[in-house]
Amino acid sequence: MTELEETVHGPVRAVADWLRANGIDPMDVPVHSRISIEPGASEGDRRIRYAELLRNELGHLRHDPATGRAAAEERTTALKVEPPENVRVHGGREERGADRVQRTLPPTGLRRSAGDHADASAA
Repeated sequence: MTELEETVHGPVRAVADWLRANGIDPMDVPVHSRISIEPGASEGDRRIRYAELLRNELGHLRHDPATGRAAAEERTTALKVEPPENVRVHGGREERGADRVQRTLPPTGLRRSAGDHADASAA
């Protein structure tokens, strides 16, 4: 499989680094899924809403028979680090570029760009 260099959210490395900075494992976020920033329950609280791939007790991706893809569940977490300018997510100033046409991308987590050796296909 060819490694992705660009996702609908921006360069793979930038998106993965931003997700990690916010405590999210980028290998558990489907590349085709929506990522948004939204208000939290209290004043000034902002949350990241994203889909997280579900894994079984052995760490393998769970299959969703209804979609034929890897199973995922919506999650939210506190926004700790704002996205950099080259990362596009939905909500607030991050909305720029979000209306771009999405390409068909594999339903696995974000791979690191060339030079890094993470591989989600082993799951």
